[in-house]
Amino acid sequence: MTLPFRRRHHAAEASHDRARSLWTTAMLDPVEPADEAWLERHLAACRECQLDHERYLADRDLLRSLRGAAPQPPRDLWARTAAAIEREAARGPRSLLADLPAAARFRRLPVGAVSGLLVVLVVVGAALVSRQTVIPPLPSAGSFDTAGRSDEPVPTPLLVTPAQVRWLRAALDGSYELVVADVDQVCPDERSGCPDLEQSVQAPIKFGGRPIGVTLSPEGDEIAVISAAESGQPAKIIVVTVPEPTSEAPPEPSAVASPTIAPTTPPATDAPTFEPTGTPAETPSAAPTPAASPPSSATPTTVPTEPGPQPTPENAREIASGVEVVGDALYSANGQWLAFSARPSDGSTGPDLYLWRAGTDAAVAVTTDHRTYFSSWLGNQILASRVELPSPGADPSPDPGADSSADPSAAPTPDTIDEPSPAPTAEARPMSFLLDPETLQVSDLAEPDVWLPVVDPSGTLVVYWSGTVNPSADGLNWQPAVGRVVLDRWSGTEVPPAESGAPSVAPTETAGDEPAESAGEGSTETEPGSSVGPAGDAVVLVEGPIVAFDARFDPEGRYLGLWTLDAADEEHGRLQLLVVDPETGTVDREAEPLKGVPALRGFSIKEGRLAWVTPPGQDGNQSSVQVLAWKDHQFGHVQTIPARELLVLR
Repeated sequence: MTLPFRRRHHAAEASHDRARSLWTTAMLDPVEPADEAWLERHLAACRECQLDHERYLADRDLLRSLRGAAPQPPRDLWARTAAAIEREAARGPRSLLADLPAAARFRRLPVGAVSGLLVVLVVVGAALVSRQTVIPPLPSAGSFDTAGRSDEPVPTPLLVTPAQVRWLRAALDGSYELVVADVDQVCPDERSGCPDLEQSVQAPIKFGGRPIGVTLSPEGDEIAVISAAESGQPAKIIVVTVPEPTSEAPPEPSAVASPTIAPTTPPATDAPTFEPTGTPAETPSAAPTPAASPPSSATPTTVPTEPGPQPTPENAREIASGVEVVGDALYSANGQWLAFSARPSDGSTGPDLYLWRAGTDAAVAVTTDHRTYFSSWLGNQILASRVELPSPGADPSPDPGADSSADPSAAPTPDTIDEPSPAPTAEARPMSFLLDPETLQVSDLAEPDVWLPVVDPSGTLVVYWSGTVNPSADGLNWQPAVGRVVLDRWSGTEVPPAESGAPSVAPTETAGDEPAESAGEGSTETEPGSSVGPAGDAVVLVEGPIVAFDARFDPEGRYLGLWTLDAADEEHGRLQLLVVDPETGTVDREAEPLKGVPALRGFSIKEGRLAWVTPPGQDGNQSSVQVLAWKDHQFGHVQTIPARELLVLR
């Protein structure tokens, strides 16, 4: 039997206290169906509470067994007691006992009489206890938040537009669990009495590494996972098929890596060739070509030719290895393309733009300037930014003029390697452009000094950094310098058709040829009178200095999630939700549903809800998934049980 003095959870973990209050109440009285359902979900997710609950039940069963099995007195108890009384009465005059001290008289009492009296007392006491089997019910407030707080009213939930939230959660065996929750009601405020978000584990997944970023495809059947380099495992990007919901663990990954094509020798070119008009699905070949390997496109780097300690799982496809993703990897609206920027893990060059077509074996680098950054998708077209250095650099524009009749698997000769970009030492001006992934046609934005633009789904508003950029502290990336994050109106949603002499990113296959002219140097002409890009009516959202930002609109373009990081050495940034007017291009400053809360990078905004992960250590807790949901300008909150290594699917 365990002692009743149990170790308490952390004082801030109200969900554990609420669970203990509910199961102790349930031992005496029925609880509300909603509380009973919440308790079952909590016990399924919290192993410590599950063990405590089992101990409580064991103690209760032990106590009840003692009450129901009273000790049986000897069958001759009364006969022995009566005989002892008769013997004492026949011993003689009372004066013999009266002369003895009280202690001596007590010692001279017969043992049989004393034991008989004790047995009688035990039997009578057990009978009295057994009559109190029915305990008066305790007053109930309908729901218990935590022990000692049952008298506090539970806030009425706010019904919102049903929305689904998915995230990854680390499991004890090294795998990750894909967790799904349907959000249809939230708490009108952030009171601790609100129940945690109802959730269910869809399936366990193994990634062959520690994920640091995840993106869900538009169809919801694939997850693009960015893994960090650690313990001899190279940084890589894999595409995982979302498993069907199951309660069984998936099979262990085989020792053979997934169908990736890793070259046995480093690539000898700035960038792989990319078929602009054919089907990119035929671009990678079985031979070790640059198209099958996404490491550095500037100089040869050390690329692992053998799988690391953790092989790629069977249900996954490794599309890039030996590179570190800079920013996000996002799917196009039709789900046919995945775009991201990445640089070699050894830091030999800066980032280039990569494209992966669904169904192909590997991602392909389509720029070679080593300073191109993927920003977002505008429908099925890419929005990206590059850094314009004072001195001439390598050509950063895609290659729609490459010979489409050439073998797409043929590797350019070493003579075509561009010179590395000059080491960044001062501020520079950014330039953004639109890129068609099918044809690699490019259109520069008309407005200068636009960095990482994000356009709302309706093509009405755009958010971007307006100003200059400078090198990061490690010299590997570029970041905002002097300027501000602004909201502007977007002008022109269609990309003008490129001329036949469109610029080229990939070097030509003829040794000694001059590099193709850069898109940033006027080689791509827009149609007369056309203007693609911000309109120039900017509204300041955040003043610099900052080192990073991430902006995403909801599907209707009326809510904007904005995450900013003030300093590179900070562990987390701040997330806010802004209400915008697509017609006027302004921000409703009076409506501030989320005024800047600590958040890790990688939030998700969908119709009617915003989801993010809190930094670990907030109020002494682990990270949790927070959800802000709304309907008809009414907002509410809900959160998950704290856990470790959480990642929201975008």
